[in-house]
Amino acid sequence: MLVLVVAAALGVIRCSAKEPAIGPEKLAVASKEPGSITSHVRQGASSEDNLRAWIKGMTLRPAFPNKDETVSALLEWEPQGRPGMLVSYEWVVKDVSVKTGEASTLALNKYHTGDHVSVIATITDSNGKPLASQRSLSVVIQNRPPILDGGLEEFAKSGEEWLGHIRVSDPDGDHVVVRPVSGPAGLTVQPDGTVRWPVSAIQPGTHELTVELEDERGLGFRGTLSFSIEEAR
Repeated sequence: MLVLVVAAALGVIRCSAKEPAIGPEKLAVASKEPGSITSHVRQGASSEDNLRAWIKGMTLRPAFPNKDETVSALLEWEPQGRPGMLVSYEWVVKDVSVKTGEASTLALNKYHTGDHVSVIATITDSNGKPLASQRSLSVVIQNRPPILDGGLEEFAKSGEEWLGHIRVSDPDGDHVVVRPVSGPAGLTVQPDGTVRWPVSAIQPGTHELTVELEDERGLGFRGTLSFSIEEAR
C-alpha cells in the first residue's frame, strides 16, 4: 500500500517508497564530514599580492660626466619604506649590461669617452616578483680637451740646432697632436711636440710660442709658452 503525504504549504512531495525528493533548490554548503572535498572561493588577496609600487621618475647625475666621475641614479618611487620591497639596478653601457645589484652608482673609469650610460631600476617584492621597472635616459661620457703640462722642456743646443719638447697630456688618455700657431722665425714644431730651431735663426732674448693641441676626437686647446735664450751659439 502506498501512502502519500501532501504538504502544499511547503510545496514538497515525499514518497514513502523512497522516491527522489522534489522541492526548492538550496545553496550547496561545503561538507565538513571526514573524507569530503571542500571548495574554497577566495574573497580577497594576500598581503603579499596586495603589494603595489610605481616609479615617479629617475634621473642620472651628473648630467655631463667624465671618466673620472661616478654616475648616481636618483630614483623617485612609492611607497618607500614598506617592508618586503627591494630596488635593484642594472647598469647599461653601450647597450651592454655591465653591473646588476643594489648599487645605485657606477664608476666610469673603466669606460670610454663617448660611451652612452643608462640604468634600469626594478622594484620587486620579497619573492623577487617585479612590481615596477623603468629605464633612465642616457648620459654620455664627456670628452675633455688636452692641456699643456708645462713650458718648453730640455730646450738646449744639439749640433747646429736647438732641440726641446712641449709636454702635453689628455685627461681622457687620448693621443694628442701639436701644431704651431705662431712663434719665432725659423722655429718648427713636430706633431709629437718636438721643437727645433736652427742656431743660425736664433735671436737671444725672450720669445713666445703659441701652439694648438688636438685630441683624436677633434677637441682642441690653444696655449702660449714663453722661453728665453741668452746665448744661441
